[in-house]
Amino acid sequence: MPYFLGEFSKELETKKAELIKIISLNDDKLALYGELIEAYWHDLEELSLPNVSVRAYGVDSSDGLIKCRGGAVICISRSIAVGNSELPMLTKLKVVPILLEEGEEELLAFRSKLREHLEHLVALKALEHLEEGDVLFLDGSLYSRLTHIPSTRMLREVRIAGYESLPLDYLESYLELLFKSEERKVILIGMSKDSRSTSLRKFLLNLSKG
Repeated sequence: MPYFLGEFSKELETKKAELIKIISLNDDKLALYGELIEAYWHDLEELSLPNVSVRAYGVDSSDGLIKCRGGAVICISRSIAVGNSELPMLTKLKVVPILLEEGEEELLAFRSKLREHLEHLVALKALEHLEEGDVLFLDGSLYSRLTHIPSTRMLREVRIAGYESLPLDYLESYLELLFKSEERKVILIGMSKDSRSTSLRKFLLNLSKG
């Protein structure tokens, strides 16, 4: 989370009016949040990564919800690209105030596609630091990202204010990622796992011990 604080503060500043309207913060609540942050904040130690000849980035994302009164929620979605060989850590974050019209199903679809869209955007930033033969890992199947969108409600109708174009933005960012990876000759790999991955993980761990 520390890597996202700069972007998080910018998002809060940009959407201050919307957020205040939704959650109705008063001075007492703001003071309480400040005390909690100071009490529970822990600095992270710097990581030392091994230096190898092939450079690589791994991209992943997560999100969280803050539920407010009146059916409103605040969605905080973030993506991160972590590399080896002293590559810079890259992040992307969005804060989205939402007044639900269609319920939880719509929200779940929106959250999933927003996370993946942010992964595409941070992966595009990562590509700028990679060259021929380097590797870029994405979480999940590359194939499903292109095929699932047309079969979901997301392509037909999005009711999240300000994000009506998300399905098209999603497709555009993903296609740009595919084309630029090919253009730069960077190896793009989707890491998709199922129950059988347990055996592979055990094998790799035993291999590393040997």
